[in-house]
Amino acid sequence: MISVILVTYQSMKVLPACLESLERSSLNDELDLWLVDNRSEDGTWDWVNDYARQKSSKPFSDIHVLQLENNNGFAYANNRALELAKGDYFLLLNPDTIVGEKAIQICLDNITEDPAIGAITCRLELGTGELDKACRRSFPTLWNSFAYFSGLSKFFSRTPLFASYQLTYLDEFGAYPVDTVSGAFLLFPRSVYQLIGGLDEDYFMYGEDIDFCYRIKQKGFAVWYEGSVTTIHLKGGNGGKKSKASLRHFYDTMGIFFEKHYADRYPRWLLALINRLIHFLYLVQKSQIE
Repeated sequence: MISVILVTYQSMKVLPACLESLERSSLNDELDLWLVDNRSEDGTWDWVNDYARQKSSKPFSDIHVLQLENNNGFAYANNRALELAKGDYFLLLNPDTIVGEKAIQICLDNITEDPAIGAITCRLELGTGELDKACRRSFPTLWNSFAYFSGLSKFFSRTPLFASYQLTYLDEFGAYPVDTVSGAFLLFPRSVYQLIGGLDEDYFMYGEDIDFCYRIKQKGFAVWYEGSVTTIHLKGGNGGKKSKASLRHFYDTMGIFFEKHYADRYPRWLLALINRLIHFLYLVQKSQIE
């Protein structure tokens, strides 16, 4: 059984299509569905309850709903479901995805056939048909971050030295190990969860997937990208367009990750400089949001 965890927040525009795609999944009768709502105010919670009441007519193994009293972030909400779910495998899934019919099946086949794989994702495609570059990345080392934010990775997108963060020099339809994959579609065994624990709740939103994959690799497991199957990732389904608050969380994520995992790798003065740069980038981006 696979426990599929969807965290919703203001997700009414995208959630129905996501659930319809899960109903069409080749493994739909093995899916134990968990819908966790972060205090939506757009009708998502009422719709989710109505959907769950129809579970006898749905193909899933079971449907569970959970409304949290406060919105404490994406990682927090996923963890509450992970603590309760009974699946042999867990799939963290964004509500703004349209899951490919065989995406879960192929990813599950990979991870069951190779016990060295600790987490896996499929190819994520944006609504434009382009690859969602966040679905397979390297860790944001100091060099990778510099190459990305300076624009070098864009100008030299086929050169590993400069494009190693988003791995744009690799075949997007291939299959290979990477450092980190997206939490929009993240499949892993219960045994891995029991070994490393849930998502780090210091991350309100963004970055918890990178941190999770980092800890998986620290335990000696591989993180795998399977490009032969695709899921559409519309983006913006949890809360709509980018806000100043979401932007702040995005840049906070960088400081949390660097402090947690790179404190012993770089001197303190350099980490302090990085934090100042992160804050500067946040202020620049913030000024561009009306």
